[in-house]
Amino acid sequence: MEYKKNIIVVAILIFSTGVVSFFPSCGGTDLETGFSVTPHFGKTQRYACDISSPPKAGEAPCDIDSFKLCAYSEKLNSILCKDYSIDEGSSGAKLSLPEANDYRIFFQGYNKAKSDVNLWCGATDKISLKKGDKKDVSMFIGRCSDFVFTRNKMGTPRALHTATALKDGRVLIVGGINSISTKSCDKECDGDGCKPYCRVAEATADIEIYDYTKGEFSKVGKLNIPRALHTATLLDDGRVLIAGGTRAVRLYLVPDASKPFVLPDVVDDASSTVEIFDPQNNSVKKVQSGISRAMHSAFLAKNGKVYAFGGVSDLSGNFETEIVEIRTDTGMVDSKAALITDRVLPIIVDFSTIDTSSTAVAVVGGSVLDEEKGKGSSFDIVSFAESTPTVREHGYTTKEANILSAIGISALPVDSGKFILCGGYMMNDSNLKFNNTDYSIFADNPLDFSFYFDINNNNVTYPARNDRLLYKRAFAQASYLYNKNPKIIFTGGFDRINPDFLVDSSVIPFIPSNAVEVFILGSEIFDTIHPEGIVDAVNPVVSMNEKRGMHIVTVLPDNTLLVTGGFSSGTDISNSAEIFQPYPVDTNVSLLVY
Repeated sequence: MEYKKNIIVVAILIFSTGVVSFFPSCGGTDLETGFSVTPHFGKTQRYACDISSPPKAGEAPCDIDSFKLCAYSEKLNSILCKDYSIDEGSSGAKLSLPEANDYRIFFQGYNKAKSDVNLWCGATDKISLKKGDKKDVSMFIGRCSDFVFTRNKMGTPRALHTATALKDGRVLIVGGINSISTKSCDKECDGDGCKPYCRVAEATADIEIYDYTKGEFSKVGKLNIPRALHTATLLDDGRVLIAGGTRAVRLYLVPDASKPFVLPDVVDDASSTVEIFDPQNNSVKKVQSGISRAMHSAFLAKNGKVYAFGGVSDLSGNFETEIVEIRTDTGMVDSKAALITDRVLPIIVDFSTIDTSSTAVAVVGGSVLDEEKGKGSSFDIVSFAESTPTVREHGYTTKEANILSAIGISALPVDSGKFILCGGYMMNDSNLKFNNTDYSIFADNPLDFSFYFDINNNNVTYPARNDRLLYKRAFAQASYLYNKNPKIIFTGGFDRINPDFLVDSSVIPFIPSNAVEVFILGSEIFDTIHPEGIVDAVNPVVSMNEKRGMHIVTVLPDNTLLVTGGFSSGTDISNSAEIFQPYPVDTNVSLLVY
C-alpha cells in the first residue's frame, strides 16, 4: 500500500537564528527576528473546564499548566522542542531557529494530573523565516484525539452543501439547504386519511471561507443562484468549479417507487449552470450549460478535465448514465462516454490515493436493485488513460453485492484496486447475504454491513475480525487518519427513520447520530475508543459534540478534520462545525505529522 502520508524520522539539532514567542497577547516580548504565535483554542462539551466561556485567542485553557512547543523543517530535516510552564509562555516562550521556508510549528498542552497524556494539540505550517523577519503566526488548537467546536459558527446553516480545501489550506463552503418548509410535496392516503411523507427544503447561495489557522468562518459573498445537490471541484489553477444542483430539495420518509430519499424539487437554472469561484478575489462567474445535472458526483482526472457521473437531469424519475465533462467556458457538455448503470449520488473511489500510478476510479452506489434483471449488483470502473473516459461494468450474481445499489454509503480504497464499502440505505426492499446468512432489508433501515470489493476480481469478502460497522449509518462520512498506521474514521450519519415525521410538519425524516468509530486497516477492527487508545475515565468513547447527518468532512493541511453542518436534530440544520485533532505520532518529538 502506498498511502499519501508523511512518516517523518528526524534528528534534534542545535539552532542559531531567530526566535519563537508564544502567547504574545499575554505579555510576550518584542522580537528582533522570528515568529509571534497566536493560539486560538476550541471548546468541547465533554472536557473543557468551562464550556460557556472558552479561552480567547492567546489564552490557555484552564486545564493546561504546561506545554511543549516545537518547530520542524523538512528541508533542514531538523526539529527543536522545548517545554514551558504556562507562566513562562505568558512572558514569551522562545526557540532559536535557522532560516527556512517550510516550518511547521507544533503545540502540545499538558497538566499535572495527566502529565503523561497530551491533552491539547495544534499545528500550523508553510511558514518561512528569514533573518530579520517578524511574523504573526496563527494556530488553532483542540483536544487531542477528540472533537472540538470551531471558534465561531458558520453564518448559514447547511446540509447537502460542499466543502472544498483550497490550495492555500482554507476551506470553501458553498450552498446546501438551510431551511425546511412545512410544505408537503406528496401525501400518502389510506382509510384513515392522508399523511405527508415528503418535505421541501430550500437552498442557500451563501459562500463562506474557513481559516484553519484561526478556527473561524467568514462570509465572502454569494453564488449567482442558490443551489444544493451540486458539486464543487478544485481545479489545478486553484479555482473551484461549482456545477449543477437545484434550488430546492425534496426529503422523503421512505423511497417511493425506487426513488432515493432525496430528490430535486425542481430541475431549474441551478441545474443547468456552472459557477467558477476565484479565491484570489473571492469572485464568482456564472457559465450557462448545455446539460442539466443534480445529485451527480464530480472528479478531477489527471488530464486536468472534470467529469460528472450519474445524477438526474429532469423529474421523470430516471437516473443518468451519460458522463458529462464540466468546462470553465461552456459548462457541462457530453464527454461521449457513459456509465453502464444509472446512478444518483454515487461514491467515486479514487485509487490514486493508494497507488499514485492509477488512472481508474470505481463509481459505486446509488442505483436501483432489480435482481430479476441483474441490475444494481455492480459498480462501474472508469479509466482516464485515454482522451475519452472508458467504462466497464464489474458485475456480480451474489446477494452480497446487492449492497452496491445502496445510497448514502461510505467507500474508500484500502489497497490497489480494493475498496471497503459500508452502511447506506437501500432504495427498495431487498435481500442481502452477509456472512453466509440471508437478510431481508427494508428501505427505511440504515445498514451496518461492511464489505470488500476489488476491481481485479469477483470476490466479495468482509473484514475478518469485526465484519460490521459498530453502528447503523447512512449518509455518514468516511475519512483517512494517517496516525501511525492507516485508519479510517467514520462520523455521524442517520441511524434510523424519524417516526414523528408523519405527524409533525417541523421535523425531518431522519434521526442523525454523533457516533464515531475507527476502522484499523491492518487488524480489520472497528473500534470506538480514541484512535491511539487515549481513553478518558469518564468519556472512553470518541463522539462528535453534535449529532450530524448529510454533513461534510474535509481534511485540512495540518491533518486535522473539519466537520461542517448537516442535520443535527429532529428539526434543525446545523450551522456549527467541529475539528478532530488526531493524536501525535510520537510524543517524544511532538510531531503532528502522519
